[in-house]
Order: sequence, then C-alpha cells, then structure tokens
Amino acid sequence: MGYRSEVQSVIYGNKENLNAYLTTCLYITNYVSLKEFRDNLRRYVVYDSDMHILHLYLGDVKWYEGYPEVETWEAFMRESESMGLHYEFVRIGEDNGDMYEERSKNSVNLLFVSSPIIIPEFEMNLPIPLLPSLEEGVAT
Repeated sequence: MGYRSEVQSVIYGNKENLNAYLTTCLYITNYVSLKEFRDNLRRYVVYDSDMHILHLYLGDVKWYEGYPEVETWEAFMRESESMGLHYEFVRIGEDNGDMYEERSKNSVNLLFVSSPIIIPEFEMNLPIPLLPSLEEGVAT
C-alpha cells in the first residue's frame, strides 16, 4: 500500500498565456500524456475575463521525490511561471501535520488549506469543456 497523499495544483492567468502554456506543455514538450492530463483535470474555470484557472487534482497517490510522475507534475507546474502565469501547489499526507505548500511569486491564494482537506477558493460547479485533440490544437 504505502504512504498516500492528496495533491492539488492551480495554474492561472490570462487566457492567452494559459492557452500558450497548454500548447507548449501538452503538445510540444509532452510533460504529461493527454489522457493523464484529462484524467487529473478537475476544472478549467473562467473566473473572469482576466483570469482563467486550470485546477489539477490527484488523490490517494504515492508522492515521493524521484518518482517520474512527481517530477513531471512539478516541472509542469513550475514551467507556468516562465510563461507569465501563477501556480499554487498543495500536498497533504496521511500523517497529521504533513502538509506542503508552494506558490509562485504574486499568487493570490486560490487554494485554501484546512487540514486534512484542500478547498479551492473558486466556483466548482461549472462543466469541464472538452479539451482539444492533438490534431485540433488549443482553442483561441
């Protein structure tokens, strides 16, 4: 079985930067497969005209440094900053007090941590739009 964690990330900014980021990370560098990305995508939220939010979630996951999935997730998250976006990352482990948070500079704290759960501070009841296929590219 092993030690398990819950992991959530948000990556956000304006629509143009987020679309460029998704194109770069998903279709060019292949940080994650499209299927894996879709499986872990909880919501793509249009908060307002200036903020689009990508909310990623993994539950009941073994989260250890050196695991390829962990390195992929972390690279995917950190790459966002170089493209004019912000990120927030929260991991909560099984043990009381095992919590890790990382946020980009000037993040707005969209993920609120209330041990032992993570609560997004944005509306969650919007449907997930269909993501483009590899052939279609990212919508503009």
